Amino acid sequence: MNSGSVRLPGKPDTRTEFEQMNLILRGPVSEDWTLSVLIPRVEIHKRTISTSSRTNLQGLGDVTVYGEYGSSDLRWLLGLSLPTGDEAESPSPGVVPPSLLQLGTGTFDPIFGVVWDGGDGVGMDPYFDLLAVLPFDDSDAGLQVGQSFSARMGAIWNLDSPVTPGVQIEALRREQDRLNGSYLDSTGGTLWTLMPSLQFPLGGGASARVAWRLPLDQDVAGTQLVPGQGFVIEAGWVF
Repeated sequence: MNSGSVRLPGKPDTRTEFEQMNLILRGPVSEDWTLSVLIPRVEIHKRTISTSSRTNLQGLGDVTVYGEYGSSDLRWLLGLSLPTGDEAESPSPGVVPPSLLQLGTGTFDPIFGVVWDGGDGVGMDPYFDLLAVLPFDDSDAGLQVGQSFSARMGAIWNLDSPVTPGVQIEALRREQDRLNGSYLDSTGGTLWTLMPSLQFPLGGGASARVAWRLPLDQDVAGTQLVPGQGFVIEAGWVF
């Protein structure tokens, strides 16, 4: 558990595990537009060590629908995250996203972004993207999720090998949440993450990618749960 960039002494009394599996359906709808639907399944397991009490949540998260417009090297993104995941009926301060204790935000969240790909499939292919998630309403429980802004910069290397290595740096800035009009102290912050990766073909139009999430800096307000080191595993099929 972090407070700003200072680690709190002692062992925390709670342990929270978070897993999310995403099904992404993607395809062209015209010469310039591509439509994608992201369907997440979320599992959250919280254990309080001193009392041995457990909280287990699992089910559908917030489905996101978004379109991309433009060319192969520069695309504009417009989307909407839908409140399909269950939310807590009465969230309390510190028990809100991103504290991972409910499956969804309970709000409609517009998404805007831009994606640049400077590669030509030979040698190093750099890329860069910006993404803004801008919730505009309150959930039924009175929670208004803070706006978030993320930037990713990275590159992959096309080698004379089936394996394609890559590296990415991600910066995420999240504003404070509000509950019934009041700002929540232990929400909001800025996270920097490094992600080296390997991508390789599986045959038949399928491919896989594995990445390792390495936190670089986690500057958060108050006391929050923050992502630690972890794996990202992706598989895709083009048909």
